[in-house]
Amino acid sequence: MRPYSMLLMLGTCLIGAVGCSTSSRSSSQLAQLLATNAPCHVRLDPSWLGTAVYTVRTGVFTNADPESARLDLDLRFDWFRFSDKTSYFPLGPTVCRSDDDGSESAFHTWRASFPSDGDLMAASTVSSLEKLLGPSQSPSDKWGFVGEIHSSAGWSFFSLANPDDIETLSIFCDATQRKGDTERRVDSLRITRGRATAKRPGAHESSMRGNGNHF
Repeated sequence: MRPYSMLLMLGTCLIGAVGCSTSSRSSSQLAQLLATNAPCHVRLDPSWLGTAVYTVRTGVFTNADPESARLDLDLRFDWFRFSDKTSYFPLGPTVCRSDDDGSESAFHTWRASFPSDGDLMAASTVSSLEKLLGPSQSPSDKWGFVGEIHSSAGWSFFSLANPDDIETLSIFCDATQRKGDTERRVDSLRITRGRATAKRPGAHESSMRGNGNHF
């Protein structure tokens, strides 16, 4: 066998073995994990840390609680999941945050590109948002009375802009379906966009996390 052919075969085997391996410790670890198609659960090392900002807030989201907003806007992803079956965890490549009680939260699923704020604001119904974003990723929640039913819907995505940058997009809306309406109409919309990079928490961040905060 020619040396070139042997090198090519070796390179193919190495790429295939990356999958959900935890051996990579560089900022390209997430890029390698995104190439997997096998179910897995891998710790990201280092974690991806960053901050998000509200780009759109309408209706009830116009006056957000400052403390709640701060926690929502802190980004930390230290786990990667790939699920190929419908379950509590989202399908496909997902990044999330570990919490102090051992659970995981802030699930963001991979998406190649994001719609603009203008396109999202132009969607006046939940079904029109689902045409842009897919089925709602948040638990179904309905309340109200006969003739006026309120509900909510939410989505969270991430995209790897380059091997060292995660971009995030989160959308949450409240909607109402009144008597005679054929669809749920969006009353309030909140859009959050952020960026995170792979880095190890500093001493201050580590101490805050130990006290039960998000970092």
